[in-house]
Amino acid sequence: MIITIAREYGSGGRIIGQKVAEKLGFTFYDNELIRKACRENGMDFDFVAEQSEYAGNKFFQNILMSDPAIGSAHAATALSLQDKIFVQIGRIVKEIARTENAVIVGRSADSILRERENVLNVFIHADPDHKLQRVLSLGIPEKEARKTMKRRDKMRANFHKYYTGEDWGKASSYALTLDSGALGYDLCVDLICQAAQHKTQNLATRNKKDEIEKASSLLRMFISESEE
Repeated sequence: MIITIAREYGSGGRIIGQKVAEKLGFTFYDNELIRKACRENGMDFDFVAEQSEYAGNKFFQNILMSDPAIGSAHAATALSLQDKIFVQIGRIVKEIARTENAVIVGRSADSILRERENVLNVFIHADPDHKLQRVLSLGIPEKEARKTMKRRDKMRANFHKYYTGEDWGKASSYALTLDSGALGYDLCVDLICQAAQHKTQNLATRNKKDEIEKASSLLRMFISESEE
């Protein structure tokens, strides 16, 4: 099971994600995705972390969504830094989804994993005053905090739209959209965990039904052939 968490800046989405991972015993990924990409490409983490939410070369807007081979010299040179980061992180996210139970924060992981069934997509938001208080607690002056909130959310929305063609924060894209200011972090954690467990059980039940139906079809075919 993979739980993806998109979040507004200051909503506490990262903290909620960490708590969910701890409660379920899942691996938690946020900046570690960027660290992995940096280690594999010999890039500086601090610089890449700053660049990783900017959009890049328009030509490669859908490169990860269609997952084509991009090993040619031409593609390698045409990719901008942001594109390279996005493609590399996308590959890492897909590998994680194949091999682990994990909580992944940000990086448009919900869209990267759109074809997988065992994914629970969550969006965390909050009212501006709640987010402001959270950002102020980080020691950022109020004027700068307000600007940072708007700038970071705009960057995330533009990044998501650019690479996925989808609207960031649109309720229909997520199984859960939670107001962390109204609900509190702990209740958000409980709701996400309950939803993940419920989805896991539903998938297991459905897969079992599919297996039974497949076995029944094979048995009916065998009986039919025996009667001929």
